[in-house]
Amino acid sequence: KLYLEKIITSEIKKIKQDKYLARLIREEYHNIKESATDIRDTLDDLEYDEKGSEIDNGGPMQSHASSLFVLFFEFLKKELPDVKIKVTGGNDKFHKGMHSRHIYGEATDFVVSKGNHRDVWKVLQKFKRKHSRDFKCLDEYTNPTEHATGGHFHISYIGSDSVYNKAKENGELPELGP
Repeated sequence: KLYLEKIITSEIKKIKQDKYLARLIREEYHNIKESATDIRDTLDDLEYDEKGSEIDNGGPMQSHASSLFVLFFEFLKKELPDVKIKVTGGNDKFHKGMHSRHIYGEATDFVVSKGNHRDVWKVLQKFKRKHSRDFKCLDEYTNPTEHATGGHFHISYIGSDSVYNKAKENGELPELGP
C-alpha cells in the first residue's frame, strides 16, 4: 500500500510539473512574440493605417487579442473593401491608469477615415455574432465613454485567455490614476 501511494504521489507531482512547465512555456512564448507586428503587417497589407505607434507605445499586445484583431481587420476588408480605417489606440500611453482592457493589450480603438461608420458598425455586429465568446465591440461614435476624445470604435478580446478577466477576478486591477 505504501509503495502504491509513493507511485501515485510521484505521478501527481509529474502531472502538476508538466502543467506548470507548459504554462511557463506558453507565457514566455507570448512574452517574446511581438504580436503588435502581426497587427501592423495586416494593416499594411490591407492598406489601413496606424496613428503613430499607438498599438503598443504603452506596452505589449497579447497574442490572443492580436490574432482576433487581425481576423477582424481581414473580415472588414472582405465585407467593405473600399472602407479605410486608422488604428488610434491599443496598449498605448493614453489608457494607462484606467480600468481598461487596453492596458492589458486586449483592446484596440480605430476610426473610419474613409466610408460610413454605420456600415462598419454593421460589419462589427456580424463579426461579433461569429465570435461572441471572444469579441466585444463598442460604438463610441454613437455612445462615447467618459474618456472618449472623439468618435471611434473600440474592439476587445474577452475570451477565456483574457488577462484582464483574470486580474479582475483576482481583485488585481490597478489603482486608478488621478
